[in-house]
This record gives sequence, C-alpha cells and structure tokens, in this order.
Amino acid sequence: MKIFILVLATIIILFLLVDFFFVLLLDRKSINDKKEDETKDKDETINDFIIEKKDYKIPDVNGIFDVDLDDDHFHKMIFINNMESINKLFSKEKLKCECINYYENGIITTYEIKVEDGQLIDDITKLEDKIKKIINTNRIDFIIPFQNNTIGFIVKNEKINDVKFISTFNYLLSKNSKKPLLIPIGKDLVGNYQLLDLLECHNLVIGGDIGSGKSTFLQNIICSLLLKTTPNEVRFVCIDTKGSELYLYDSLDNFIGNCVSDKDKAFSLMEEVIDEIYRRVDIIDNNMDDNIEEYNQEVNDWNKDHLLEEEKKDILNYIVFIIDDFSDLMEYKKIKFEKNLLILGEMGPKVGVHIILSSRKPVGFSNIVKGAYETKISFKVNSDEESFAVLGINKASSLYGIGDMYLLKKDEVEPIRIEAPNITINEVEKVIDNIKDINNK
Repeated sequence: MKIFILVLATIIILFLLVDFFFVLLLDRKSINDKKEDETKDKDETINDFIIEKKDYKIPDVNGIFDVDLDDDHFHKMIFINNMESINKLFSKEKLKCECINYYENGIITTYEIKVEDGQLIDDITKLEDKIKKIINTNRIDFIIPFQNNTIGFIVKNEKINDVKFISTFNYLLSKNSKKPLLIPIGKDLVGNYQLLDLLECHNLVIGGDIGSGKSTFLQNIICSLLLKTTPNEVRFVCIDTKGSELYLYDSLDNFIGNCVSDKDKAFSLMEEVIDEIYRRVDIIDNNMDDNIEEYNQEVNDWNKDHLLEEEKKDILNYIVFIIDDFSDLMEYKKIKFEKNLLILGEMGPKVGVHIILSSRKPVGFSNIVKGAYETKISFKVNSDEESFAVLGINKASSLYGIGDMYLLKKDEVEPIRIEAPNITINEVEKVIDNIKDINNK
C-alpha cells in the first residue's frame, strides 16, 4: 500500500512539473509574440512619419472661402468723424497735436496722434474722459510711444469685423515664400499682416482663457499649412486632451494617426515622436550634416544625379506636433511630461520636429517650459499674474477678447500686439472636404 501511494505521488508530481513547464513555454512564446507585435507596430508607426504621395494635390483656396470686401462707407465715416471731433478738442485745448490716422482691425481700432516738439504727452492723456465721450466708449488705452513722433490709443470696436483667414492667407501666398512652415498669424495695430516662421522660432507656446481664441488660432495654423504643403513636406501629430475639433483632420494623409485625447495614450505618442527624433538624429549625424535643411539639400542633389527609383533617398519631412491642452498632461505626470518636453523642445527642431503647446491654465507654464519654448503667444487672461505666467510680462490681462493677442518672439523683449485671423468650423470642414475630394479620399 505504501509503495502504491509513493508511486502515485511521484506520478502526480511529474504531471505537475510537465504541466508547469508547458505553461511556462506557452507564456514565454506569448510574451515573445507580444514583443514582436509591439516592435512591428512601433516600426509601422515610425515609418508612418514619412509618407510618399506623388499624386497629392493641394486645393485651390478660390471657392473654399467667401471673400468679404467690407466697403461700408457709412461705417468708415464714423472713424473719420471721430478724428475730426478729436482734433477740434485738441484745438480748443490749444494742444500742438493732431489725430492723423486710424487703423481698424476686427475687435479694436487704433487712432494715431502726431505730437509736435514741446507738447507734453500728459496734457493729451488728461483728455481721456473727453475722448471717450467723443467716441462713445467706456475705455481707451494709450500707447506711448506708438510710431515715429506719434502716440496712439486703442478702442474696442462697436461693430466687430473679424480679420479674415483668407485675407491673411492670400497675403502669405503673395510673398511667394518657399519656407514650408511660414504661417500667417494676423494683423498688427497699424494693419500690417504678420507672418511667423516655425523654423525660426523652433517651437511655440500658446496661452489664454477659455473662449479667448486659442483653438481658432490652432485651426488657422493647421489650415494654412494644409493649403500650402503636401504630406511629403509637412505632417501633423495631435494630442487634444479636451477632445475638441482637432479630430476633424483624422482621415487626412497630412495627419499621422488619429488625434489622441486619452492621457496615457498621449504619453505613448510623445515617446513615439521622441523615438522618431532619435532616429532622425542618427540619420543626419551619419550623413555628417548639422540639421534637416542640410540633409534634405544633399538628398535632393543626390536624387538629381541618380535617376533610378531604387537609388533615390527619402527626404525627411517636417513634423508639427500639437499638444492641446498640455497643462492637463503636466498635472497628470509632471516629471515625466517635463522630461519629454525638454527632449522634444531641444532636439526636435534640429531634425524637423516642431512643437506647438497650447494651454488654458497658467499652471502649465513652468520654468522648464519657458526655457525650452521661447516663442510665446498669449490671448486674453484674467489677471496680471496669469499674464506673467504666460509671457513673462503683465500685459495680456488687458486684451479685449477673442483673437486679440500678444506675440513674444524668441530673443525679443517687447511683445507685438496682433489680432489673429478668424476661421470658422464651416470653413475648416470645407478645407478638409476639398482635400479629400481632389485626392479621392
């Protein structure tokens, strides 16, 4: 009986050992298969950063946008009459100055006053209440100085005429620039169109309250690049923690994958972009070049001399990586996010990866962000403290509202006051539909 029990126990132990090693073998195979799948997926994602679309067509802006030429004579006469009334006031007060011009933007108008030598500026600013009464407004903001020998003051428009996207984009086209990341960003206080080159500013940080114009400005950037470049030249990667309108672009070849809103997936996507940066660094360094521009020029020269398709080399396209609202990710995993931001911000531009960060909460603007992302835009914020958090100066709290913004360029001290273009969701959808139609999507 004892021998039978011993033999039975031995058989059971052997069976359990065999079963254990069999399960272990299956688990190891499962783990290896999973690693292979992850590596395959990762490689496919990385390869997706570069795409070749030989027959890709860029839509013609004509027909997409309605050109609204505002020639409202009565409306313009209001500003002219205001200038005449202001000059009568100056004459009555025996001041040596003259209101010589006005510059109407969408939400604000700037009046320009020429000041003669010897005239005290204080004597002009003391007339603030009387000027407000003439213009029928409860607020004016003096700009001292404004231009050569002039001062100015800003008034919020009673009738708001948006700065149109199509007008700023047509100005960009008129410059015939070959810079792939040059974008229109609006009109300054004297009505001059302003452009911004992401190649020069490297990266961009955008801040401002909810409803101040940040999301519309991102649409302006995206549509500007969609209407002037192909996926062979520029592609986008998007994180949008709010899950707002950026998903509209998901089906376009210009976008790498879908816009991500889940926080954990957002961190995975950031790491994939960082892997792409390291891959590009190796390619450019191995070719003995300093940056993407030098590398692409050499590849173009090579391809001209090598006509066979199998001998040609791939151009590295530019990647615009948009993260909106990045303060959500900062609060979720601050240390990891800041580490990723440093790599993206410092290494990305050299290899053609440019980051656009947008946030509604100044908490996101830590010192590490300010150091690595030097070009900043602020729309209206609630307080001087919030303005300082975004720009480093206390000005953005006095902005008038949607589209009114300050641009502080890299290596500059004073910001530029600009009114951003307005592009509607209907116009965005028209851009997307036109791209799909002509490219048979």
